[in-house]
Amino acid sequence: MREISVGGVQPGARPMSEVPDALEQWDELAARLRRGRVVLLFDFDGTLAPIGDVPGEVALPVRTREVLEELVRHCPAGVLSGRDLDDVRGRVGIGELWYAGSHGFEIAGPADQVFAHPAGEAALGDLDEAQRRVSQSLSGVPGVLVDRKRFGLAVHYRMVEPGMADHVVSVVRGVGAELTHLRITQGRLVAELLPDVDWHKGRALSWLLDELGAVGEEGFVPVFVGDDFTDEDALRVVSEIGVGVVVRSGEHGDRPTWAHYAVAGPESLGALLGRVVELVRGSAR
Repeated sequence: MREISVGGVQPGARPMSEVPDALEQWDELAARLRRGRVVLLFDFDGTLAPIGDVPGEVALPVRTREVLEELVRHCPAGVLSGRDLDDVRGRVGIGELWYAGSHGFEIAGPADQVFAHPAGEAALGDLDEAQRRVSQSLSGVPGVLVDRKRFGLAVHYRMVEPGMADHVVSVVRGVGAELTHLRITQGRLVAELLPDVDWHKGRALSWLLDELGAVGEEGFVPVFVGDDFTDEDALRVVSEIGVGVVVRSGEHGDRPTWAHYAVAGPESLGALLGRVVELVRGSAR
């Protein structure tokens, strides 16, 4: 097993505190968006929907759903999530969207397009074994949630006593180290085992843009919005070809990001998307 650098953040990113607020800089952001046809891609937890203690109880806010339904009438859009594909698709429930689950290892399109990374299939046996070992080793830790996805195993420790958090991460890392086909990554109070291949949200985003015919085309403006370390791969992809927006979170402190703009939280993102709707609706006339 290898341990990846979460988010792929490298020199060239900047501290989140230096990223300007998207609503305050709306005129500048709008000018960028008017350069071509907007393609909007989002993370789910902590971005479209507020982070919840129990992942199974997280819901998309009604207003955000309404804005997304309006957006897809005017531009291509999708959700790139760490959740299982069926899970995130069920929680959003908008048929015109693209959906990528397990950090992009499985993708489905609005016209029944389907993609599953071959390395994900090869890692299924190790993921089954990892689930068994992690569940057994952490069975006595109150608050830990072991979340098996088709192509990943997420271990949430948001509700674990702070003094036990390092133990949870150590167990996940140790199990992953013993299984050839897995690597570990970490996000907001979650440690995750994924297939050990160079594939992440950034590569999934590039794959989606290619499917949409938006790679290398000056007529498109790709936009990605995310909040977590694992979203930085996608933010880095759009840093040179489009627009990146990060949703601030106090849980990561003043971490580095590739985003051009920031919003204060999912509610502020909803306000921003309301403005984007007006812009793309006007461009379509």
